[in-house]
Amino acid sequence: VTNLILELVPNKESFQITLRCIKLWAKNRGIYSNIIGYLGGVSWAILVARVCQGYPNLKPNKLLRKFFKMYLNWCWPDPILLCMIKDSSVEVKISGFITKWDPNSKKNVMPIITPAFPAFNSTFNVSHTTKDIMMKEMRKALDILKRVKKGECTLERLFKKLNFLKAYRWYLKIDVLVNDYDEKRFQGHIESKLKKLTQFFEDYELSCQREYYLEAPIISIHPWMHSYKTHHPNFRYCESFFFGLDMKKRETQAFEEGGDNENEEQKENVTITNGGENYNGNPNLICLDFIIKNWFEFIVPEVEPQNKSDFPKKEFPHNVDVRVSPVKREDIPDIINPPVSVKEEIPEEEGDQEYDHNGYYASKHIEAQGEYKIENKRVKTEDFSNEI
Repeated sequence: VTNLILELVPNKESFQITLRCIKLWAKNRGIYSNIIGYLGGVSWAILVARVCQGYPNLKPNKLLRKFFKMYLNWCWPDPILLCMIKDSSVEVKISGFITKWDPNSKKNVMPIITPAFPAFNSTFNVSHTTKDIMMKEMRKALDILKRVKKGECTLERLFKKLNFLKAYRWYLKIDVLVNDYDEKRFQGHIESKLKKLTQFFEDYELSCQREYYLEAPIISIHPWMHSYKTHHPNFRYCESFFFGLDMKKRETQAFEEGGDNENEEQKENVTITNGGENYNGNPNLICLDFIIKNWFEFIVPEVEPQNKSDFPKKEFPHNVDVRVSPVKREDIPDIINPPVSVKEEIPEEEGDQEYDHNGYYASKHIEAQGEYKIENKRVKTEDFSNEI
């Protein structure tokens, strides 16, 4: 695939320089991971190659700006293709899948098609959540490049690392615990299932819309590509993944008889509960544990799988285990070993303090009433009023 991509670009040097910049930007912003649901190296290379094909005479500095502008305006889920896909009588299903594109497929969120035969979608792990995060990062990158052109900042600002462990007040911590077992194999297995956790949160949001639970706030998560060494008293190995957890108030539309509609805010008390007697299907209560339970049922099989790469049911839970719990931003330095500072000051430049506040990033405009409850911990709504 790599050799074919190089053959399809008009200027190899401009392509390679631009690709290095894009990869550095993606890694520093935490969106370089195919297994979590972002883009991998091949997918980023195809995106850069497509821009080089469209603008063969531009230098890397201008290609960089064209890159973000092009894909922010791209009509997803229209696929990215570097060349025409060759048909084959042997691989009818694969070629048919590419040539007869199905826009209703759930896996076609952000399709990027490999040029080599057999062609396939290299971004089948991308979800609507991770796609929105990447689009927001691209939008912010384009704004930075506009400021660079005006002389308001330097290009180094584009490659500034995201201090993810400071971006939210609450995080979902997924602990991978191992005693007498291959920790790399088990961690890899759980990491490959994290995209399913993202999907369960998306399914919950769809169910709220479908069942008209409009009083409930929108719960959004931000998967992070890195894991951290942590400690657990009952296991010799503990590696933790962190998902940013954010909430925003749901805005509804009231349809009147005349056909006009107006936005109105829901000001009901909303609680996130661990289920139990207080839940009883109340639409004003959100059971976070219900989402986690569905994910556990997905990753833990009922019987021992025959494939060794699957979940080791016989070793569970004495040798391997998975724990999920919410943690506050202030507690993270005490959890991670070695400790990671989350109090690092970010330069007060325009656009640095806040993201786009659409539920995936820090927001300080949440005005929902009531309190949220996570695992029997009372959390005031202002705790979700995130500020970077």
